[in-house]
Amino acid sequence: MGKPITQSKQEINLYLKNVKELTKLAPEALQETVVRDSANGIAKYRREPVGVVLSICPWNYPVTTCGNILIPSILSGNAVAIKHSPYTPLIGQHFVESFKYAGAENLVVDVLMSPKYIEELYNMPEIGFVAFTGSV
Repeated sequence: MGKPITQSKQEINLYLKNVKELTKLAPEALQETVVRDSANGIAKYRREPVGVVLSICPWNYPVTTCGNILIPSILSGNAVAIKHSPYTPLIGQHFVESFKYAGAENLVVDVLMSPKYIEELYNMPEIGFVAFTGSV
């Protein structure tokens, strides 16, 4: 499985553009928000980390779709377990290596397993959120 090099470069460039945009938007998006402030009290909400995000990614746009889950998850304080398609097994490994190079080696893990074991992974108590892109 693969794609022409021009399409691969386009996907990498889109991923890099998305990383820059998501990084720019994160501080405001993650701020605590006051919904109501009155004499009766203050109502507000905040986003909190869920722990480990399981990212189940497809084969057709493996960098961009995975990155669109990975980057917001990391920016909001979560770790990520990447489960890629068997057709793109090295993508998760490259993400892990990139984060290790950046000094954040404990934030991303690559899960190489048969799809028949995903239910067991999904049911692990450490998994706080599952993001699935693809079809069944």
